[in-house]
Amino acid sequence: MSTRWDFERAVLASGLPPPARHLLHVLAVFADWPAGTTPAKHTPSLSRLTESSGLCRSSVANHLKTLERAGWLVRMRPAVAAARAKKERTRYRLVVPTSAGDGPTSATAGPEAEPTSAGDGLVTGPPDALAS
Repeated sequence: MSTRWDFERAVLASGLPPPARHLLHVLAVFADWPAGTTPAKHTPSLSRLTESSGLCRSSVANHLKTLERAGWLVRMRPAVAAARAKKERTRYRLVVPTSAGDGPTSATAGPEAEPTSAGDGLVTGPPDALAS
């Protein structure tokens, strides 16, 4: 399990570019802890992330891609129909890699898994767990 404090310290110690670190801190504000997942009804839209971070929209989108590839977050995207009909948004799960460059080795069980208690959330697991 990880706390917001642990996550923020890992971000500060990372070799990520400053705008990417800033974006992770903004996402940490929106996330429920210790799970590190943005709640469905309060997850920020891309426009809200742009407004909250002060970065331009294309920078936010590019840094989200970079952070996802580097293993710092998992994006849980709704189906297109649900996004249109129910106004569902992409949710985010923040992940703490154990070392820079190794990819995610500390994550929740998978994109579909929802934290069910205060003890659920960021747990050690192999990188393959993100794909399931």
